Amino acid sequence: GYTFSKIKKSNLISDIIKLRLRNNNCDVLIDVGANKGDFSYDFLKNFKKIFLIEPNPNLKDQLEDRFKNNTNIKIFNFGINNKNSIKKLYISDDTGSTLSSIKKQNKILQKNLKKTNIVSVENIKFYRLDKLLKKNIALNETIFLKTDTQGNDLEVLKSLGIYLKKVKYIKSEMSIIPLYRSQDSHWKIVEFMKKNNFEPIFFENGLRDNIGKMIEYDIFFERKN
Repeated sequence: GYTFSKIKKSNLISDIIKLRLRNNNCDVLIDVGANKGDFSYDFLKNFKKIFLIEPNPNLKDQLEDRFKNNTNIKIFNFGINNKNSIKKLYISDDTGSTLSSIKKQNKILQKNLKKTNIVSVENIKFYRLDKLLKKNIALNETIFLKTDTQGNDLEVLKSLGIYLKKVKYIKSEMSIIPLYRSQDSHWKIVEFMKKNNFEPIFFENGLRDNIGKMIEYDIFFERKN
């Protein structure tokens, strides 16, 4: 009357990341689109330094309060883009504060998610990542990049410049169906990763529409030796 089945070691992307870090550690976590800091909070013990980069001014106080006792964390209240500039940030009223973007929403986002209304528009400073890293990391330090920027992830990757060679791992949110206008295709991002010697290690299901079609997913890349 008993059934035995093999349990997988993990189905969570965070567990796979920790497994890879135990085998090949990394010095610095760059969390672009940190939001409320949930991703970085789960990896406090895995990195010597953590940089939280979040352009939404409404989240600044929450981040500072949450990590006030962590001396290895720096918080930056600006955005990342391939060009240093000032851009409009469209701030939405969703509960998790995860949908705000410098890109305007497509109808598919409004159709499949609740509370997508834009409640304010702020002029925000954006910088290239290499400008930030030049001042904050040592030459021998390696990088884990997490990027979740609501349609601007390829621009974040390009802004690394020469520091892309220091990146061991990248975790990114990818849209199959563009949720924002002028958003790059996920195939274009995958091609960029392939060109720069990264391979996918793990995929995690994300948002689906009401007939089961996948809209987005999370992906974890590792640089090939």
